[in-house]
Amino acid sequence: MSYKRTRPLTPSSSQGLDDQRQGESGRSSRAIDVATTILAVMSVLLPVLIISLFLFPRALPWWMDGGDWLKRVNALLGNSYPMWNQTTFQYPPLFFILVAALSGPIGEIRSLELWALLAYALVPLATYFFVNELFHDRVVAVAGAWLTGFSPIWFEMFGWGGYPDLLGLALLPLGFLGVLRFSESRSSKNLTLLASGSVLIPVAHHLTFIAFVGVLVIWGLASVLFDRKPLKAIGASLLVTLVTFGILRLAAGPEQFLLSNQAALTYLLANGSILLYMFKNPAYLAVVYIVAVTTMGLFLIERKYRTQMLLLVCWALVPVLGSQGYLLGVASDYNRVLFFFVQPFMLMVAASLVFRTEVWAFLKAFGNPARGGLTRGAGGGARIGRPLVVSAVLFLSLSAVITTPVLGAVTMRNIDSFYNTTDTYGDSSKLQVANFISSHTPSTAVVVAETTMARWIEGYAQRRVLLNVDPRYLFLEGELGRQYAASAILFSDRGIRNGHAWVFDQAPYSDFSPLLGFFIGGEYQQAAVLNDSGSRVSWVNTQTGKNFSMPLTDSNTTSSFWAARSSQTATIGARYLLGPVEVVRDVSLSSTNGNVSFTFHANSSDPNVAITGLKISLAPMPGLGLHSATLLANRTVAVLTDLGYLFFNSSSAQAFPFKFAPAHNSNVISGWANVWTDQPGNATGLYSYDRSALAKEYGVTDVVIPRQYLVPVGQTENITLRALPTYENLMRDPDFKVVYYNERAIVMQFVG
Repeated sequence: MSYKRTRPLTPSSSQGLDDQRQGESGRSSRAIDVATTILAVMSVLLPVLIISLFLFPRALPWWMDGGDWLKRVNALLGNSYPMWNQTTFQYPPLFFILVAALSGPIGEIRSLELWALLAYALVPLATYFFVNELFHDRVVAVAGAWLTGFSPIWFEMFGWGGYPDLLGLALLPLGFLGVLRFSESRSSKNLTLLASGSVLIPVAHHLTFIAFVGVLVIWGLASVLFDRKPLKAIGASLLVTLVTFGILRLAAGPEQFLLSNQAALTYLLANGSILLYMFKNPAYLAVVYIVAVTTMGLFLIERKYRTQMLLLVCWALVPVLGSQGYLLGVASDYNRVLFFFVQPFMLMVAASLVFRTEVWAFLKAFGNPARGGLTRGAGGGARIGRPLVVSAVLFLSLSAVITTPVLGAVTMRNIDSFYNTTDTYGDSSKLQVANFISSHTPSTAVVVAETTMARWIEGYAQRRVLLNVDPRYLFLEGELGRQYAASAILFSDRGIRNGHAWVFDQAPYSDFSPLLGFFIGGEYQQAAVLNDSGSRVSWVNTQTGKNFSMPLTDSNTTSSFWAARSSQTATIGARYLLGPVEVVRDVSLSSTNGNVSFTFHANSSDPNVAITGLKISLAPMPGLGLHSATLLANRTVAVLTDLGYLFFNSSSAQAFPFKFAPAHNSNVISGWANVWTDQPGNATGLYSYDRSALAKEYGVTDVVIPRQYLVPVGQTENITLRALPTYENLMRDPDFKVVYYNERAIVMQFVG
């Protein structure tokens, strides 16, 4: 066998090999560029596609915030009537201006949905450009875009209608990008970028503006100690954004936002559980946490990317500090404040990919003596600790990048299912009601409605609404007073309220006579009920010896009246006629006492009738979780519920479980109900009202209530039109007349 002799490389052949390697390197670089571009585009389009698959089959977007945004869009277009006394620019107007621009050509609902989707798409898009500028690494930029574009919390935000929030989140990285570029080069182009971001952020969203200012301030202070290079750019951005905010406040007029909301300070504080809401999966949360913290540690050890990490740490720190604002007594939705933590946190995860070249070099050198093998320590051992740590971090980081889209898609599916099942009014039903009100009521109409229905009547039907919604979400002047009015009209014919309790009396139009609300956690919570259907009177005809027993709901005639009414105390009376027996019920509340007092007295004018029993049903509201009930020595039943302890006390010999009965042959029961709370009432004095008078005071024309819809079984023609139980009192009140109904809702006209 012969062998060919290999000739040594000549200079010309060596040059050819170098050219070949450069060509291969160039092709590889172009392939990477194409791949990263495709992945960057997918990070923008895929989340929008996922949302669209659930959004476009619907008549309206989920939940209620979208209706509120349409109300503000209409105010910009000239109809501020549904705003009550709120000024047009009280809320940052950028998103509403965009929606208004396309409302004419494509309709306000489609314009709202389109700009909402674009706002979402801008989040990963802006993140990509920002991270690419931050690390000059397109792979890291793509990872950042995927991690933020598919973050479950942004899908949640879209679901509840936080479209201006999303627009603000997209502008934040652009604002920081302008600062970074201007600190590198003070060109007119970079100045324009800095000014644009600094101007748009305060015009987009209040919380985003506060977060932006907070990051600039802390970043500036940190830069004094660690890196003075961006100081002037930070100062310029801070000046521009504060001036813009000042101009916007001048345009808005007097401040109408409330910094005090006891319900918000009770229920909207950020805690550990919110982290699971933000990241959805404990294992996923653990992975991104480990990667983010380890990445920061590696950067600190190497002292690399100091400016970048300083910005990300300051950005992550601000929402954590901001979520503690309740310590200053300032009310806000502090869960939303903490959501701003997600962006920088995810970018720290993406930043770990800058170490991929280090791992690749380690793998190439592993066991290759020709390339120097592994670096040896002083004792001769291979130093593999850091490469292994970095490899583990990269593995976890890539796992997070791959897992996030799946988690985001599952979250979007769950969001759609959640709102479809929990929204009392459904989807198309809301649009049908809004269309009816728009077509059949005067432009000056005032409608009483609640939650998801109310906002769409404000925004789509363009009518004023007395909105019954959880007070913890009310942060504007006048909203709480209107919420109280709406609650009074929906749930009572007569009522009494002080700073501790609220009596919602529905007699004679309902079995709930009355509902009892107590001021718990900064809001009145309907916690107990005197229920006529569970209350019963018994008697015997002494002449015939026959025994009788009837519930109060079987009354031949039921009437209600004011037994007493002054600024110090008020008593609502009700009279039930059951055959020869009359039962008189009095429910009282004073201006200073949290006890709701009650008295039931049964008697008969017939000398042959003797009262033999009287049982009164006083119990926690149906559906309220009960954990324990204890009969105390002082004739008090202590009931532990989801809202805390309720106390029922009476003169009866029997008081458990929630049936109060006097001694045998007695015809009187008296007692009180109260709730334990360490919070003071929200007002002093006593307020009493009649529903009809209150409706006239606010100019109410219509009321919208949820219909009790049934699954048809067999014949359905004779099913009675009914509201859900707590609203049924309105159906029986002659001051209200049904004028429209659909599958989920009933519209009633006030004719009183």
